[in-house]
Amino acid sequence: MPDCFTRLLTVFNVGSGKTKVFSGGIDSCGGTIHWSSNLKIKMPYQNYIIGKILNDDGGANGIAAFEEAQYRTASCQRIVCIGIATGWGRNAENAPEYLQYIFDKFHIRISIISQELEGYIAHKVAGEAFSSDMGGASTQVGFGFDGKYHCIKTPFGGENFHSASEEYLNNTLKSKGLNSSRYRNAQELSGTKTFAIQELTKSITPSDLLGLNEAVKSEGARIGLMGGPYEVVKGLLQGQQRDPITTISIYELRSRLENDILPYLSTINFETAKEKFPQIPDPQLSDSIATYVLALLEILNPSEKNFQSVKFIDVTPNVASYVAQHFHKLEKFDVPVEEYIKLEDAPLGGSLLEDEGSCRIYH
Repeated sequence: MPDCFTRLLTVFNVGSGKTKVFSGGIDSCGGTIHWSSNLKIKMPYQNYIIGKILNDDGGANGIAAFEEAQYRTASCQRIVCIGIATGWGRNAENAPEYLQYIFDKFHIRISIISQELEGYIAHKVAGEAFSSDMGGASTQVGFGFDGKYHCIKTPFGGENFHSASEEYLNNTLKSKGLNSSRYRNAQELSGTKTFAIQELTKSITPSDLLGLNEAVKSEGARIGLMGGPYEVVKGLLQGQQRDPITTISIYELRSRLENDILPYLSTINFETAKEKFPQIPDPQLSDSIATYVLALLEILNPSEKNFQSVKFIDVTPNVASYVAQHFHKLEKFDVPVEEYIKLEDAPLGGSLLEDEGSCRIYH
């Protein structure tokens, strides 16, 4: 019998809005992971990408975030530090050069993963029939059917969905001969904005998802909301109460969004919104994301027959564990994350696109 030991490691999930850091150990024999600490450091990389280039301020602030992580966790000069970069890394042409600098300076190996793989990991660890994961710079919508993982990938995330919906709104108003400044805070503008976000959501979430009805025939099927929708809608529902909300019926969620939360958000200022909903990020962004969730529910569940409830899921610890477990199986220190994950899920290394805007990953 080999002697078992605990391998210390830190996993970084370098998202487009935040950098999540998990430190702990993995058992060398059983592969059991114990996280002893975790950090979330706000670092909106996507906001610093100008013309497909991460600018100098973004690079400097990103380095400061890694320095903070190193100050608050074990030094990566002494233990294994690995991780993934998501949408911002795909959007910035100089991201590989920047991440190479991070490796040279801190000995942290960060790999940019594909949007297909990002969605696949989140959906797999969420464990629900259907999932919507909105990161800082992209959204992955997916479901499993017939032994396959189906997904729709979109270019909008928490850091750019609001601006995209505003652009869509302005174009809609312009086509009607209206001006947004004239109708600011008016009921007509609020209704037009809601319509614009709903139409934008429909454009990135096809209603005729292959196999969806068959995939959710099981009684009590749930929609898993992760990322931006998890933080925003959960925060809006909880308000000032401390008891966490994990699951809510489709009927109650739609009712509260339509009749209470969204009308209220459209009539209050930033300070009032933060006082009533202390757990949400920027209220304007929260308004847009909450409207996106409502539109998503209407697309997926028009007659409330497919899904029974929505579950709010923080997948970040499980994503870190998934990355760590695949690393543990490989037992090598010098390969990109995507290389050792695809050892088990081989097709992830190939072309995954079926058609524009959708993907299929076999497992």
